[in-house]
Amino acid sequence: MKKPQIAKINVVSRRNQYILLFSILILTWIVYASSLKNGFVNWDDYKNVLENPDIRSLEWLNVKKFFITFYLGMYQPLTTLSFAIDYKIAGLHPDQFHITNLLFHLLNTWLVFLFMNRLTKNTVIATVTALFFGIHPMHSESVCWISERKDVLYGFFYMASLILWITFIKSGKKVTWYLLSILFFLLALLSKSSAVTLPVIIILTDYYLGIKINFRNHYNKIPFFLLALAFGIISIISQQVTDPASASNIHYSIINRMFFGIYALSFYIVNTLIPIKLSALHPFPVKITPLPLLYYLASFLFLVFAALYIWLYRTHQIKRESKKELYFGIWFFLITISLVLFIPVGQAVVADRYTYIPFIGLFFILGWFCSQLLANDYQWKTAKRGFFWSILIILVLIFCVITTRRISTWKDSYSLFSDIISKYPDDAALAYNNRSIDLKQKGKMQESLNDLNNAITIKPDYADAYSNRGLLFKDIGNYQQAVNDLNRSINLNPKLYEPYYNRGLVYNIIGRYNTAIQDFNICINMNPTNEVAYNDRGISKAQLGDTYGALADFTSAININPSFASAYFNRGLTRITTQDQYGACTDLQKATQLGSEKAGQYLVKFCK
Repeated sequence: MKKPQIAKINVVSRRNQYILLFSILILTWIVYASSLKNGFVNWDDYKNVLENPDIRSLEWLNVKKFFITFYLGMYQPLTTLSFAIDYKIAGLHPDQFHITNLLFHLLNTWLVFLFMNRLTKNTVIATVTALFFGIHPMHSESVCWISERKDVLYGFFYMASLILWITFIKSGKKVTWYLLSILFFLLALLSKSSAVTLPVIIILTDYYLGIKINFRNHYNKIPFFLLALAFGIISIISQQVTDPASASNIHYSIINRMFFGIYALSFYIVNTLIPIKLSALHPFPVKITPLPLLYYLASFLFLVFAALYIWLYRTHQIKRESKKELYFGIWFFLITISLVLFIPVGQAVVADRYTYIPFIGLFFILGWFCSQLLANDYQWKTAKRGFFWSILIILVLIFCVITTRRISTWKDSYSLFSDIISKYPDDAALAYNNRSIDLKQKGKMQESLNDLNNAITIKPDYADAYSNRGLLFKDIGNYQQAVNDLNRSINLNPKLYEPYYNRGLVYNIIGRYNTAIQDFNICINMNPTNEVAYNDRGISKAQLGDTYGALADFTSAININPSFASAYFNRGLTRITTQDQYGACTDLQKATQLGSEKAGQYLVKFCK
C-alpha cells in the first residue's frame, strides 16, 4: 500500500517535538491542578477505598485476594492494587489518590503523542490528538473520579501495548517487542476489561502501516485474541455476581436498545467538538413508551453523520492515500466505543468516561485535517487558514474553561449529585439517593428525607432508597416506619445486604436481639467482609449474655479492619466482664489511640 506523502511543514525536529509535548503536558497539568483539592465522593469511592479493608495491607495474601475478587462487579486487580499503594503512601488522604489519577492521565497524554507520532510520522497529527486528549472536558470524569482509576490505568497499558506493537513491526518483528506488547495488553486487561478491543485495534494499526489483511500476516494476533476472550468471559461472570446495589436491574427491549445505542453514538460524536450537558450520570429515561423525542431525533442525526463521512471518503478533493486517515480514525472510535453502545451498563445511557480511549480516533481525524491545512499543496487561501486556526485556538481555550468547571463539580458529593439533579431533575433517582446520604452525614435530616422521598417518587421500586430512608427513620427515632421501609426494601430486592444490616440495627435498639442476630447473619453471609455487621452482631450477643460469641464477633471485625476503633472498644468492655483486665485495657488503649473518646474515659476508670 502506498504511504501517504508527508508535507515538510509536518516534519518537526526532535527538539521542537519535545517542546510541543512539554507544552501540552504543562497545559494539561494547569487545567487539572485544582482536582488535587477534591475529596472522595459517595459513589463507589466509599466501597472501593474508604470502606474497603482489602486495600489497607500490601501483604502477599492480601495482594493475592485482589486477583481472585470482584469489586462492584468488576475484575480490576491492578486498579485495586494501585489503591492499596496509595493507601500505603498516605492513608485515606484523597489528595494522594487524585495525584495518582492525574499522573497517569499525563502519562497517557504523552503516550498518545508518542503513538501518533510513530504511527503517522506527522507531528501535527500527534500534537493535535494529544492536546485534545489531555484537556477535553469529557475526560474530566476519568481523571477526577477516584474510582475511575481503572480508565487512566488501563489507558496507560493499552497505549503502551500499541506503541510496543508498532515498535515490533518496525524492528523487523523482534520477539522481545512482541512479548512486551502482549505483557502490557495483559496488564491493561487486569486494570479494566474494556481493553479487550485492543487485538482489533492492532489489526487496524497494521492496515494503516500498509500490512495486508490475511491470516499469514495476522496469526501472531492469536495470543491477543485468546486473552481478550478469556477476560471477556471473566467480565461476564463478574457482572453476574455483581453487587446488586450497583446494578440497574432494568431490562429493555431490543428496539429500545437500538435507539439507546444510536443516541449514544450521536451524543459522543457531537460532544467531541461541542461538549454540552456534561454530567456524571446520564440516566435512562423513566418514560420509555414512547421514548423522549430526543432519542428519535438522534437517529436522524446519526444518518447525517454517516452521510457526511461517506461524502468525505468519496470526494475527489481528498487524496486517495489520505482517505486512510478517515478510515483509521472513525474505526478506532467505533471499535473502542462499541462495547457500551447497545448493551445497557449500570444506570447510564451514556457516560462521559466511556470516551477516554475512543475519542483518540476522532481527535486523530481532527489532527489529520489540521495537518492538511498546513500542507504545502493544500488549496486553501491564507485568510481561510487563519480563520480556522483562530477557531481552533478558541476551541482549546473553551475546552480548558469547561474542563476546569467540571473538575469543581467533583469536589465533593453534594456538588456532584446536585449537578446531576440540575440536569436530570425527573430521572435522577440515584443522585437524590446519594445526595441524601451526604446531607444526613451533615445533620440535615429533613433535607435528606426530602431527597429520599424524591428518589422514591421517581423510582417507586428503588430498594436502595427505601433502605436509606429506613436508616434515616431509625436515626430520628421513628422505629416502626424504619422497619416498614426496610421490609419494603428487602421485598423489592432480597439480594441487597444493606437493608438486613440496617433492620438489625433497629432491632438492636428496640431490644429484639435474637431477631437482630438473624438479620446480621444474613448480611454476613452475603458480605463476609462487612466488619460493622460482625461488630453489631457482637453487641446483640453480648446483650443476650453470649460473652464468648460476642468476643469472637468483635475479633472478626478487628481482623477484617485492624483500625476499627468501635470493635476494640466493644471487645474491651466485654473483656471487663470476663475479668480479663489486661486484655480489656489493651483493647481500650488501642481504641483510644484510634480516636474513641469513650474508650479513653473507660481507660481512665478501669485501667489506672
